[in-house]
Amino acid sequence: MVEYVIAGSEVDIMRELLSKNDQPFFAFFRVIELKPFNKDTNISFLREGLMESGVDCTADTLEKAYELMGGFPAWLNLAGLRMVEGGCDKWFILSGSSVKFVIESELSNLNPNQLRLLKALAVGTRLNKSSVRKPNRVLTELIAKGLVEKPG
Repeated sequence: MVEYVIAGSEVDIMRELLSKNDQPFFAFFRVIELKPFNKDTNISFLREGLMESGVDCTADTLEKAYELMGGFPAWLNLAGLRMVEGGCDKWFILSGSSVKFVIESELSNLNPNQLRLLKALAVGTRLNKSSVRKPNRVLTELIAKGLVEKPG
């Protein structure tokens, strides 16, 4: 029995390889998709993980971590590691070189049109007012990269 964990931009590529009957790995794997945690699960996950390391953070700090990381388990794990290092300083979470590296590497692979749309989505701008050429195509590209998720 072998388990693989795939995250980020590779998710859609793997989903395509595993779920389409004309692909070589169709029906060879059981896919379990781990969705972002809700707020309560997120806070519980962080609190319990931090307690194992002897760290007790305030509810405010745990909520800020949820806001910053969006409930994604891999990002929460990284936030928890940063919180252990930084003594629960909620802004220390974003100051680590590993966090910067992940963010910069994800963003460096985007073209200017994709960056504009990602920023528009982040601040809540409507697509038709985002000044992005071919926003539907760009949105599809961001979904394929694993940076945007289409609500199911």
